[in-house]
Amino acid sequence: MSINALKVLLAAVALCGPAWAASGQQADIEQWLRSEWKRAETFPSLGQFGVKYRYETPVAPGELERLKAEIAQHPDHPGRAQAKLLEFAKDGFLAKRCCLYIENESLWRICEDRADGSFIDFVAAPCREWQLNKKSFAYSTRMRLAVRHNARSISTHR
Repeated sequence: MSINALKVLLAAVALCGPAWAASGQQADIEQWLRSEWKRAETFPSLGQFGVKYRYETPVAPGELERLKAEIAQHPDHPGRAQAKLLEFAKDGFLAKRCCLYIENESLWRICEDRADGSFIDFVAAPCREWQLNKKSFAYSTRMRLAVRHNARSISTHR
């Protein structure tokens, strides 16, 4: 949070409570707010743990048929990959199984098995990482994969 944002927040609080602002406590509150914000920005120690979960994305009724009709006459249609994926939907959902293992904030692994049979396995460790999927394996000692890796596309985690 920027200092300007802190000032805006403090000004809003001051309007709601002019008694403490008039009594000279604004500097104390600003200092407290800065320290709390800084503390909240650090990644908490999660210790050692692992979690397995299933992530389901709903598929609208008729979506596959609609998409197939849209791409039928267009061999290069960008929706072809999505249509192929939707064929794996069951009971109105596309599902993927995920496993997340964390040793600490700099050593973790996430694996994802997707409905279409593809998978991704990503490991980050201090000064090295690797990524494996159905078509390739990548290894880096410069943390290049993490820079271009979109964690949200893998799972909802930090």
